[in-house]
Amino acid sequence: MKKYVLAALVAMGGTAMSASSTLFEFGTARPAWYVVNDGVMGGVSSSAVKISGGLLEFSGRVSLDNGGGFASVRSSAAQVDLSAFSSLKLRIRGDGVRYGFQLGTSSARGVLYRADFDTVKNEWLELNFPLSAFKPTRFGRLLTGPALDVAKLEQVGFIVANGRAEEFRLELDWIRAF
Repeated sequence: MKKYVLAALVAMGGTAMSASSTLFEFGTARPAWYVVNDGVMGGVSSSAVKISGGLLEFSGRVSLDNGGGFASVRSSAAQVDLSAFSSLKLRIRGDGVRYGFQLGTSSARGVLYRADFDTVKNEWLELNFPLSAFKPTRFGRLLTGPALDVAKLEQVGFIVANGRAEEFRLELDWIRAF
């Protein structure tokens, strides 16, 4: 099982540091990351993602015009089994804006599992997220189910959707499983 998890973590773009726990480090552009903004429903928010200097940077502007109000970034799909782990940890530097950390699975099409977090402007933080803290959402609305299937993680991502127009910039150093 541990060997499978290691192979899956590396396939998602991570490298093994200690006990096969690193999901992502950003020394390469793999896996691919892409933005999904409110333009899918007529909004005009804009964002970009880039990998540079070993960091992933997600930045842009959320607009409430035309019924919009969110910007997000997601990793490309690759199946990972996290059943041997109980939490995910991030090293991030933010801008004082609240973000959502999202997980997508192959067993819950259209449902994303989200845990929100606050950032402190220009400060690096290490944040721990128990896998049990991720709540099912669809189109930003909290659902009562289905439960997160940690054996079928397919993608990770981040969203800004605070109900206000704002500029944002989030830097991510790594994501690890514990």
